[in-house]
Amino acid sequence: MALYPIFLKLDGLKCLVIGGGKVALRKIVDLLDAGAKVTVVAPVFVDEIKELASKIELVERDFKRFDLEGMSIVVAATDSEHVNRLAHSEAKNRGIWINVVDSPELCDFFLPARTKIKGVEVAVSTLGKSPLAARLIRDLIRGAIKEEHLKLMEILSDIRKYLHSQVDDPKKREEFWEKFGASPLLEWAEKEQWDRIWEEAKSCGLRLQG
Repeated sequence: MALYPIFLKLDGLKCLVIGGGKVALRKIVDLLDAGAKVTVVAPVFVDEIKELASKIELVERDFKRFDLEGMSIVVAATDSEHVNRLAHSEAKNRGIWINVVDSPELCDFFLPARTKIKGVEVAVSTLGKSPLAARLIRDLIRGAIKEEHLKLMEILSDIRKYLHSQVDDPKKREEFWEKFGASPLLEWAEKEQWDRIWEEAKSCGLRLQG
C-alpha cells in the first residue's frame, strides 16, 4: 500500500466522529487539538465525552446518513460493523474521506500516533497494522529529541527567513540548503556550537542583516 503522508489544516472545518466510547474519545481530542469543529453521533457517550459538551456538538442517537452533510472528514469508531460499513459507503458516495477504526481496508487515511514537542510534531503510522507499535515508536522518537535539537530548529527557521528575504530564485535557495544541509548540523547542535552553525550559513552565502 502506497500512501502520501500529509498534515491537514482542519482549523474551523466540520468533522464527524461516529461512536461514543474510549476510542472515539481519543479521536475527538486529536481533532479538537487541530482546531476542528467536531460533531459526535452515538446513542451513548462515556463520561469523558460528555465532559467535552461545551467544545463539541453531541448528537445522542444512532448514526443517520444525513449526519455526513457538510463534513470534511469522518471517523467511524463504533463496535458495530454494520454502522461502520454504512458510514464508509455513504462517505465514499459523497467524496468525503473516512477513517474506520480497526478496519484498514475501509480507511481513506490513517490517524498516526502523535506528539508535540514545542515547535516539532512527530507523527508515526504503521498503515493501520498496529496502533500500539506506532505509539511505541512515537515515544522512542520523542525520547531521542533533545533541547539542543529544538534550538537548532529555531536557528534554522531564522536562517530560512533571512534566506527568503535575500534570495528570490527558488533554485538558488535549494542550492543553499543542499550545501548548508551537508554540514554536520545535528552534531554541532548537540555540542552547542551555535556560532559555528551561523558561520557555516554565512560561508554558504547567507548575509546577516543588522
